[in-house]
Amino acid sequence: MIQFENVTLKRKDVLVLRDISMQIQDGEFAYLVGNSGSGKSSIHQLIYGNFLGYEGTIKINGQDIQLLDFENLQYTRQKIGIIFQDYKLIADKTVFENISYRLGFSENKKDVKKIVHYWAKRLKIAQYLAEYPSNISGGEQQRVAIARAIVDKPSIILADEPTANLDPQNAVNVMAILTELNHKGTTIIMTTHNTGIKCKYQYRTIFLADGKIVND
Repeated sequence: MIQFENVTLKRKDVLVLRDISMQIQDGEFAYLVGNSGSGKSSIHQLIYGNFLGYEGTIKINGQDIQLLDFENLQYTRQKIGIIFQDYKLIADKTVFENISYRLGFSENKKDVKKIVHYWAKRLKIAQYLAEYPSNISGGEQQRVAIARAIVDKPSIILADEPTANLDPQNAVNVMAILTELNHKGTTIIMTTHNTGIKCKYQYRTIFLADGKIVND
């Protein structure tokens, strides 16, 4: 379970989140929606433990993340896959190396190759595995970022506008993959402005405005 209790976040004297309280159960799929600046991405960053100077309490599986030492915070992060809206691929590594980065510590080379090729094929980027990010399109980079986030089967996926740079066919394919992972028990928290996606894939929707939850 992910639990927020009266969480308020300020950054550079700007109030980003105001008294946020919510629970997201294990295996739940939830959308975070709202205008730019409403606090959606900040909630992702808080769950990942990137912002620790906040008021209130955030617990993941019963553990207060502000009380975790460095080693246990890293262990918690290893269970979370993040799909960044701006990709954050490593420019001097190939597509294969970007996707396999999270697997390097837990799998042998033969298994890594098999797993990477499986997800690259599912996401229709297998032909780009030897390329560098600068040599492929934005939509292709987005799918590489998605593959990297899910390749090691994290228990939580934080997806920040994962379909924003995709054509409709690839967007549906990505949503089908996320839905499949969710049905297998992965908790997914996804920000989106895509009303078509929300209508086709109907899940809990948490509405934010000015840093507050206005509807759930």
